[in-house]
Amino acid sequence: METVEVINELYGVLAIYLNHFKAVRRQISKERVGAKYVRRYETQAKTPYQRISEHVSITEEVKERLRLEHAMLNPLHLKRQIDTLIQKIYKIQTATR
Repeated sequence: METVEVINELYGVLAIYLNHFKAVRRQISKERVGAKYVRRYETQAKTPYQRISEHVSITEEVKERLRLEHAMLNPLHLKRQIDTLIQKIYKIQTATR
């Protein structure tokens, strides 16, 4: 039960880190050529935060709230928190064996 609580905490921190600081290139197209697939990707990788900031249907109120949240985040601190929680899960699992 203790493991579940730590994993839930890890997912909370990990979601923030991935959404604000981990850039991803999206697949634009996928064509079958013979027995293989040819995939085309965006030229520039973007974070989900950047995609929402650029989207026209998202209100300015939501964008401003996200900007304030993003300004308060420190990627190094989040990464250290993630590493600490992973080590904690590992210690819990090895102690119960």
